[in-house]
Amino acid sequence: MAASVTVAASAGDNKPYSGTNYFPSAFSLNTIPSLDGLTAVVTGGNSGIGFETSKHLALNGARVIITCRSSAKAQDSIAKIEQAVNEVNRTARIEFIVLDLADLEAVKVITQHLPQDLKSIDILVCNAGIFNLDANFFQVSPSSGLESMFAVNHLGHFFLTLQLMPLILASSSPRIVMVSSYGTWRAPLCGIDFDSLTVRNPSFTSRHYYGQSKLANMLFAAELNRRYGHQVYVNSVHPGNVATEMTRDLFASAQASIYTNILSAEQGAIASLFAAVSPDIVENGVKCSYIIPFGVVSTDHNPIANDVELSKRLWEFSESILSRVLE
Repeated sequence: MAASVTVAASAGDNKPYSGTNYFPSAFSLNTIPSLDGLTAVVTGGNSGIGFETSKHLALNGARVIITCRSSAKAQDSIAKIEQAVNEVNRTARIEFIVLDLADLEAVKVITQHLPQDLKSIDILVCNAGIFNLDANFFQVSPSSGLESMFAVNHLGHFFLTLQLMPLILASSSPRIVMVSSYGTWRAPLCGIDFDSLTVRNPSFTSRHYYGQSKLANMLFAAELNRRYGHQVYVNSVHPGNVATEMTRDLFASAQASIYTNILSAEQGAIASLFAAVSPDIVENGVKCSYIIPFGVVSTDHNPIANDVELSKRLWEFSESILSRVLE
């Protein structure tokens, strides 16, 4: 178990860093149930945690649709997943849709690109994300006019989820998994600084902006649960400190010493898979919860994620952006 180290958690705040304290669980990659007959959509399913999530869903019989910004990368990842599935004498059912979550016009027409025979979506894993550590990290997404990490990590998934909701509600027991992060502790003290989404707040680092976007994932999940929780199991996950292409620069940075217990992408996918397929979710009524490695419900998250008024405001703000951009 990693020792706690005090680091700057958010603007003007400090919190003991315990995001690497992982706990054993009865759930594992070997206990994933048969997923025959189920359909899953995984954003960013071509690499890292998303790839491993997609692979293990396919290995256990699910039909998997991944979204990816690059057709070539998607095809390469699908070939690798198909090979893994073939090695266990099964036939993979995996497809892809080219999608840039920052492009709201593309998200708007996503249903036109879904397979024509698709009647329902049983699992939606909102996994795709960006973390910009460059010196000029504050970039505005042309489509939404918002800071790019927030535009992709939150707003793109917000719109995508709403677009897919009719198919999700057509499932008998659907699940939505929001891949958040322990980085929510780096969000500003107010939770979401809405003004900072269009004009850079000079006191914020890239970690504050990333933390803000990941907190938005949890707030969105909470509001989804309030609106659709009678029909859908919605949960957020912290995958752990995972060595992926996105985190490569983070772990190589000056603060790398605080990141211990680094997980593989496959290990990082376990929390998402638990939320997506574990029978415990339904049997124990796990909703609007925060799941950490390796499939454990935890309360060690930024308490601002429980702010009902903020989650409602975020929903209304997100809708207003979509209305303005897509009118």
